[in-house]
Amino acid sequence: MNIPEILIADDDPVILHTLSKFFFREGYRIISAHNGQEALSILEEKGPDLLILDARMPLKSGVEVVKEMAAKGLTTPVIVMTAYSNSFPFSDVEVWGVRGYFQKPFDVEEMNRLVREILFPPNDKINGDS
Repeated sequence: MNIPEILIADDDPVILHTLSKFFFREGYRIISAHNGQEALSILEEKGPDLLILDARMPLKSGVEVVKEMAAKGLTTPVIVMTAYSNSFPFSDVEVWGVRGYFQKPFDVEEMNRLVREILFPPNDKINGDS
């Protein structure tokens, strides 16, 4: 079985460390980015299975990241985190591939449920059943 890879992008080192540690313990491979530009570079180079993205970061904001992803045809699903509900235009999220968002502080178990739903959709075939 292929282990899903999650890119976590946040300029807050505490949140980045906490989420990285939590999802690593859940069995995922983790890549970290400290700003939006770094996140975009990793997306293009490694193509992770999921991006957990802070809406406000230096060099490129979360909005800029998802817009550039769409422009470049990158289809990695995105979960957005924000401490400021007005910092991300959530009316356009589906166009950009955003699958969910969480207001900081958030419940990491609730985020984990969404991560599992995205990475392991319930309609997946299990044990080769057809």
